[in-house]
Amino acid sequence: MLVTSKKRNPLSPLVISLLAMLGLLPQCSIAIDIAVANRPHTHNDKRFDYSYRLLELALNVTQESYGPYLLKRSDLTMFRDRQFKEIKEGRLLNVMVSPPKPGGTGKALRVKFPIQKGIGSIRLFFVLEDNVDLLSKVETIEDLRQFTIGANDQWSTTVALRNDKFNVVAGESYLYLFQMLQARRFQLFPRGLNEIYTEHKNFKNNIPNLTIDEHIAIVSYLPSYFYVSPTAPRLAERLETGLKILFENGALDAIFNEFYGGVIKKAQLDKRRVLYMTNTSIGPEMLAFDRRFILKELNEIQTNP
Repeated sequence: MLVTSKKRNPLSPLVISLLAMLGLLPQCSIAIDIAVANRPHTHNDKRFDYSYRLLELALNVTQESYGPYLLKRSDLTMFRDRQFKEIKEGRLLNVMVSPPKPGGTGKALRVKFPIQKGIGSIRLFFVLEDNVDLLSKVETIEDLRQFTIGANDQWSTTVALRNDKFNVVAGESYLYLFQMLQARRFQLFPRGLNEIYTEHKNFKNNIPNLTIDEHIAIVSYLPSYFYVSPTAPRLAERLETGLKILFENGALDAIFNEFYGGVIKKAQLDKRRVLYMTNTSIGPEMLAFDRRFILKELNEIQTNP
């Protein structure tokens, strides 16, 4: 998607798009920011719809000061580790979404704004229907450690779970983890509050006995950020500027509520036992910086509870 400001550029969007893709845009004519984000894994993969929409808005709201932009999806679908590798050179993609991952982000530039307001910090569990009361007697994190938990090796949450002595069963991919749960390779599949209800709707037809535990919620600070290629520092600066504008003018809250407004109420956190655990991927300075932007439900969270 190419968006231009008519006041700044006499060329049509189509002409600029073609010249940019062919590498023929004269350097002296106009500065254009090109953002390439990862393609979804399948048509059912809705995990990054909100982030992609926010990416577009952050670029759009900064046209007055930064000029036109070209926003598109990558030709390939890549897992997170591959994204961080590719983002170094910025050719196949130059912007991605991820929580912090110790040692895994390389030289990627983190845009210092928690784009999902920390909603992924609140995690519920997928279980199979005959295990719907599996966690009914869990009172502490220690109680929870007796169960097997499914996770992907490339997720930062997996590092935190293993550091906290949980029994983690690793899967090769996001989609395969649902198959593993169905095959009873593990008992619990934790998902963020921003993910679990949409995923339940999308996977219920293929896994009829897929359900969501109603007893427990885990809270561990897990922000998501845009990471930008080191070859595109101007793009990183532009996104941070745009996100702060959207936060201040209320547009970010509007789109957040559009995507996630009902899920906090639906989760009925006041009726669950809420257990806190440490996320070793997050330093106290990161949480301190993010506090003004995150959900009020996370006010009690600490990096080292």
